[in-house]
Amino acid sequence: MQSDKSAGFSLISLALFLMVIGVSLSTLTLLWPNLESVGREKSVAALRADRNALLGFVAAQARLPEAGEIATRLPRPLDGFLNPIQYAHDAALTAPNAICAATTTRLAVDKQANIAFTLWSHGRNGRVNQVDGQPDKRPGAIEVATPIPNPPFDNGGTPDDITDDLDDLLEFMSLDALRAVAGCQEREGFEGLSVVVDRLPAGFEESVYGSVTFFAHQGIPPYRWCVESRALAAGGALKDKLRFDPDGMVGAGCDGPWSSEPRPTLTLRGEAPFVPGDGAAWGRRHPLRIHLEDGSGARAQRLFELVVLSLETPGAVKLNVTPHLSNPPASPTEKR
Repeated sequence: MQSDKSAGFSLISLALFLMVIGVSLSTLTLLWPNLESVGREKSVAALRADRNALLGFVAAQARLPEAGEIATRLPRPLDGFLNPIQYAHDAALTAPNAICAATTTRLAVDKQANIAFTLWSHGRNGRVNQVDGQPDKRPGAIEVATPIPNPPFDNGGTPDDITDDLDDLLEFMSLDALRAVAGCQEREGFEGLSVVVDRLPAGFEESVYGSVTFFAHQGIPPYRWCVESRALAAGGALKDKLRFDPDGMVGAGCDGPWSSEPRPTLTLRGEAPFVPGDGAAWGRRHPLRIHLEDGSGARAQRLFELVVLSLETPGAVKLNVTPHLSNPPASPTEKR
């Protein structure tokens, strides 16, 4: 007669099982800080991608997206811990051309005023930083003066002060920075013959520039144009990247080349992407002096500045972020 096999663990099997569990727990304990670091790095990458998408939106429309639009505007809606990226903005900056019309905002981060928008990740704990005596960050449209806390950094803290309760990653941008991206131009009186355009948006590396139209104001038709620009003249840093329509009247000066085809408008269009390292001076302003002549021989001119931004090149752009972000993205801070 065959004896029944014992069901259950032998002492050796039980010892091996407990040893495996112990090794697994030890390994997980060692890996946990690295896993958190990976989550934070992924969150930084998500914030960078979302920030860049918002800059492109601002360059095209000179306004911020509304809270209801943001879901379709953020390419990375989740952070590295699979929590939603949060977005808060001044409600007044969502109207058409609002960024060029505004002079102040109702948002502040730490001690910095005139903040246009913020993006943040709740970090590993999945909840907003909570500090006694400080308001919570709230996403959405801001319609009253609102300070956005950023502990521990708003009190002079360092990355060593990060705790389980204070692990948010916050990124924000000022109104002045967005005005530079949108290419806002100062309003002029436009008395007599004038060159009129609302804004000259910034260009971005690895992207083809959009389209901008300059208008002849008052004067007597027909109109002729000339563009004075070293960057767009033969051999210039932007020569193959941009084109004016009508063509053939761009040079280092306007003694000779004027448009042969009279028209009341002048259009600037992108022809090829701005490529890093191809000679364009990233983050610097390229002067464009637009000359206009009407049918009576009267002339007018107006100076503009075109900025080409590299979103990843140090010095070309600078972003206000919490100091503990490793390899932080950058944002434009130049004031127009």
